[in-house]
Amino acid sequence: MKRERGESLVEVVIAVAIVALVGTAILGGTLVATHRYGPSIEQTALQDAVHREMRVVVDVMKYQGNVIGPATVATTVPMPGASPAAAHLTIVTGLLGNGATSVSIVASLDADATNAVTLTTTLAPQVPLPSSTLLINGSAPQ
Repeated sequence: MKRERGESLVEVVIAVAIVALVGTAILGGTLVATHRYGPSIEQTALQDAVHREMRVVVDVMKYQGNVIGPATVATTVPMPGASPAAAHLTIVTGLLGNGATSVSIVASLDADATNAVTLTTTLAPQVPLPSSTLLINGSAPQ
């Protein structure tokens, strides 16, 4: 009797099915661990809200050149797959010794104030535009 070497089609299909089952189990376990130990939906939504607000504040300060006074704003934060959640955004700015401006924004949910996100950035001091007149030490230009 002559015996052929190699795998039959049935053996190959069974091997592929076993590999697919093992891959599915590993992927499922990874997804469960990501949801359990990763950032929560609320935390991610607050981070997005803080980043959006920071872009607005930085633009306002860049183009208006003013320091924004401390403010707390009541708003809603969009939640993926759910209704928006009520939140508060607190904006605090301050001048640093070198002329730079510090901007901090804190976002927290009304339902859970312990779930908060803070973002702080520093804006470099503004430089004057070319050919502009500067007042130095309160003196007026001649």
